[in-house]
Amino acid sequence: MKAKPLFPNQTVTNTGLAPSQELIEVVQRIVGDILAGEEGLAALQAEVDAVTPEGRTFITSNITKTSAVIGDVAGLSFPVISGRRYHFTFMIYFATAGAGDGIRLSINGPAAAQLGYEVRIPTATGTESLALGLGAYDLPAAATTTGLGAGTTLACITGVIIPSASGTVIARYASEAGNSTTVRAGSYVEWFQG
Repeated sequence: MKAKPLFPNQTVTNTGLAPSQELIEVVQRIVGDILAGEEGLAALQAEVDAVTPEGRTFITSNITKTSAVIGDVAGLSFPVISGRRYHFTFMIYFATAGAGDGIRLSINGPAAAQLGYEVRIPTATGTESLALGLGAYDLPAAATTTGLGAGTTLACITGVIIPSASGTVIARYASEAGNSTTVRAGSYVEWFQG
């Protein structure tokens, strides 16, 4: 007979990272409460849900866009809880239709009490477009005007957020001129609380 999960609504992802001390303490309290019979499963589930450990999320297939309107990179995101500080890095592998085509990269998420990030996009061998001190979503407002073409290029978005509402932080992108732009499989986001 197959055992039923203790918390059927809880998804556990093996990120390859060590669990946080906070998560270990929550699990210890849960086990103690179950053995002592002090709390119901709903209360325990709420406590487990309140802990969002560090993690890494990959996309497993290419995502192609032919629009100059910015939109989400489906699956390239992480959950946040209101009032907690998160550090994040999106590593985005991409290709444009040609060397003359650029890309726009940014993020979106819930309301934030504090938000600061930067976007680095290579534009030619040895050069890059760098947007520093960004404090609102969907910035920078314009795409790069050149790219490296069909070869895979690595761009980076890194920053810190303290959300004032729980939700999801997600990478976003657009083609400079509506030409084919592909975010490649293997792009990922890493995040941790701190």
